Amino acid sequence: MKLVRRCVISAAVLGTVIAGAGTAIHAQETVAPAPAATPEAPRPYALTPPPPTPRRSVPPPPVAPPAYVPAPRYVPAYVPPPPEHDGFFLRMHFGGGALSVTGRNGAGQRTTIVGGSASLGIAVGFSMAEDVILFGNLFVSAADGPTVTTIGASNSSKGSAALGGAGAGITYYVMPANFYVSGALAAVVFSTDDALGNTVYSSNTGLGVQGMIGKEWLLAPEWGMGFAVEGIFASMRDKNDPTVYWDGAAVSLLFSSTFN
Repeated sequence: MKLVRRCVISAAVLGTVIAGAGTAIHAQETVAPAPAATPEAPRPYALTPPPPTPRRSVPPPPVAPPAYVPAPRYVPAYVPPPPEHDGFFLRMHFGGGALSVTGRNGAGQRTTIVGGSASLGIAVGFSMAEDVILFGNLFVSAADGPTVTTIGASNSSKGSAALGGAGAGITYYVMPANFYVSGALAAVVFSTDDALGNTVYSSNTGLGVQGMIGKEWLLAPEWGMGFAVEGIFASMRDKNDPTVYWDGAAVSLLFSSTFN
């Protein structure tokens, strides 16, 4: 009995082993083979920074050439042209000095009239050339209360005496000093009055000269003022007695003003 039981147990165990082996073999045949391993994909670029690029020196951008600037030129300081006298001419003067007139007749008798005087004059003309002026003028030298001497006897007159004339002349300016010399040939007359205005002595028109030497300073390009010395000399025949001749002279220091 025991032997039979052992045989049965052994047969059961053997059957179990065979069944298990068959099942394992069948399982081996039916299971799909495992896929082959694939190589690992490369990591994204963002995760693998590229190797550093060597720095290259960048040349500076080109610089535009500077704008053309001409070299500075030497400009001399403005120097106004030297003054000159041309065009219209006007000169006025007044001043004071002394007047002397002497009359003599055929017998050699003399009458002399002397006194301090005032001088006035005006000249109008135009330029003939640079600094050369041609003009016409009027002038007078008059004394108030002169001393009258006749045949050695002197007395103070309460009247007046005047020597004046009209003429034409020429003025020359020395520039740039603005110094001038002027001369005129003139028709000249002489007369004296008493305190009541009655004529005591008078002359016909005679020949005379009037001269001036002066210096003026420019106040404007065409206007100057200064000083001058004037001389008037004349010889005239008496108006009432043709045997009497009068010689007159006047010298004055003047203030002059000229527009030219």
